[in-house]
Amino acid sequence: MKISRNLPGICAFPAVFSGRLSPAISWAVPCVLIGLLLLISGCGGEQGGSGSAVNNEPPSSQNDVEPTDAGIDGFRGLLVDASMVTPTAVAEWADSGYSVALWVSEAGEAEISAARSLTESLGSVDYFFEIARCPPMADAHPEWMASIQGHPEWMRFYPGFNSPSETEVVKVYPWVPVFYREAFDAHVLRIRTALKKLPEPARVWLHDLQGAPSACGCGHSLCRWTADYGPKKTATPLGDEAAALFTTAVATMVPDSEVIPIMAGECEELDKDGPCAGVGCFKGICWKAFAQQMDPLAEAAPVIGASCLFREHDRDLPRYGESGSWPAFSIRSFEDMPPARGGKAVPPQRIIALIQGWDVSPEEIARQQSSVAESGAAGYLLSRVRIDQSWEPKTIRMP
Repeated sequence: MKISRNLPGICAFPAVFSGRLSPAISWAVPCVLIGLLLLISGCGGEQGGSGSAVNNEPPSSQNDVEPTDAGIDGFRGLLVDASMVTPTAVAEWADSGYSVALWVSEAGEAEISAARSLTESLGSVDYFFEIARCPPMADAHPEWMASIQGHPEWMRFYPGFNSPSETEVVKVYPWVPVFYREAFDAHVLRIRTALKKLPEPARVWLHDLQGAPSACGCGHSLCRWTADYGPKKTATPLGDEAAALFTTAVATMVPDSEVIPIMAGECEELDKDGPCAGVGCFKGICWKAFAQQMDPLAEAAPVIGASCLFREHDRDLPRYGESGSWPAFSIRSFEDMPPARGGKAVPPQRIIALIQGWDVSPEEIARQQSSVAESGAAGYLLSRVRIDQSWEPKTIRMP
């Protein structure tokens, strides 16, 4: 086993979430009903979801990705999609020594072919799943989306948006986090279905195991500590162990593979008068909730991914130095902030940074690599796939 079994997985212990149905029924019923609707399309990929290729050129023919000045002695990986897997690109990756992760949306023919090609040529392949930002699931089950309640500052981005009535709630489209039992079950099922079609991986990466952006209503894209900061609930809430339980559930599907959950850090103190719009998020509940979620997750997974997509997360700011220098700040926050909020530190040596490889220059890639090395992290995964983190409000009626 490549992952701790300190936490029970929902697959092995479905009764964790059900006191009224037998374990067999509580697991089988939602899986059957959800599966018929959702498994024809995954989250992201060519259907217009989270991930899309920068262009059809393989990564080797885009910006220079060789970390010649980065000083990284640990893990070096590339995240690509099926359209990038060409014979020429695969040969270059084999020579470079990179591990290659394949973005998996629905495990269709193109992704299965790409996975086989990578396995045959490189000896192994990783799979990368976008979790929370899932347009197909959001469209099929809007009641499972995270809501945006609490602070109204997010409305500065949508000045014409109408406030909800008492029988309505505003949702964060298309974010469907694992913080709800129904969404948790559906995400587990779609990943299990995809993995059954694919060659055995070396690693499985699980991105966005948190709530949605602007969780408290402040409007900050890195405020992700909750799915419902308010009294209106349209699905069954889970506790702080949801991300850990989800990671463990996936690990039961690939017992000989490493499962790496990826989390984004929360806001910074200097964000109060900027992205947080005056809301005291940093000294409030955000990092405290992050610590309560990270503690069980760090028990379940020896390696943690840190989402360090500096431009996508609007962290291309002068206070970090030259453009692309933010990853070190983010990685250190995993070590510094949880203890300051009653949790346990996650040292850089346990972290692999997810860094941005689209809409950036070769110099910015090099700075990100250098920043990861400076932090003392275990390595990086450079994404050549666009990982969309956007959101928009949508009002739905309460069930």
